[in-house]
Amino acid sequence: MGSDWEGRRKPGEVARAARAERARLTRQLFADQYGVASRRQLYAAGLSRWDVRAEVKAGRWRLTGPQTVSSKTGTLDQRGLWWTAVLEVGSQAALDGVTALQAAGLKGFDEPVLHVSMPKSGRPRSWPGARIHETRRRRPGDLTGAGLPRTRPAIAAVRGALWAVSDRQAALVLVMAVQQRLVKVDALTTAMDDVKRHRRRPLLLTVLRDLRDGAESLGELDFARLCRHAGLPEPDRQVLHDRPHGKAFVRCRVDGVRTDRRDRRNPSCRGTGLDRRRVAPERPHQQPLDRPENPGPGPSHRARQVRHPDPHRPPRPRMAWPRYVRRSGADVPLVLRT
Repeated sequence: MGSDWEGRRKPGEVARAARAERARLTRQLFADQYGVASRRQLYAAGLSRWDVRAEVKAGRWRLTGPQTVSSKTGTLDQRGLWWTAVLEVGSQAALDGVTALQAAGLKGFDEPVLHVSMPKSGRPRSWPGARIHETRRRRPGDLTGAGLPRTRPAIAAVRGALWAVSDRQAALVLVMAVQQRLVKVDALTTAMDDVKRHRRRPLLLTVLRDLRDGAESLGELDFARLCRHAGLPEPDRQVLHDRPHGKAFVRCRVDGVRTDRRDRRNPSCRGTGLDRRRVAPERPHQQPLDRPENPGPGPSHRARQVRHPDPHRPPRPRMAWPRYVRRSGADVPLVLRT
């Protein structure tokens, strides 16, 4: 009888072997999905509900929702939160709109809401912090091939513009997607063909036309709109000119009239010193500002800009400001200078 007990493993060894087997089955799944997996995926990998319960009870896993489990006991990163939202909403859910653009690499756009799309009548489940859009425009080729379920950048940019809170934000979504080279204008135009009826369709078509002409910021869109309203021809935009010392700026021309636009959000101006300089508009009767061409290191780098007086403008009246002196802990007006 003693020989029968010698061939058996101890209870502790059995538990360690089962834990190692569960870790082996789920290691790649959790690595591909940033530490998040659904119960259905865990069951398909070979685990039972008792295995999931044992890992959660031991504190090695934690429940992030009714349908999802995380192998990280701490706070999930942004992509982990995206995976959780997609898996909780439904099997056909995918990131869409601005959230899909952020997953593709969009920077500088803050959106507190996660946009998730589902096919029409897909029976989505609600999830805190996620806004679910049921769309009839879902096609099999609209989603990316592998990884986090999300729509392609062109379709996501168009839907993000349609779901924006204002027309200004809608134009900003398209401009930032093109400016950061996430999508081309031709792809946006193709994705816009599927939008047949929407109140923002004329606005988005106008924005796409300006983007095709070379605009890459809201300032250029506004300038083109003002030219059209004033009856002026539209300018030639995004013409780069290299200056000495490696500086570059963007110049627009309208029938021989040249305007310089320096934008800190323009990637061509970053690192050239132009993103820290604002240029005041020049008037016909006013002389330009005096700036040193090559200030170099030293105190002249912080020299004040000298503006020549305008002979056609009357002198500005001096305002009366009280001057105060501290006396025995109280501020007492000493004199009024007029």
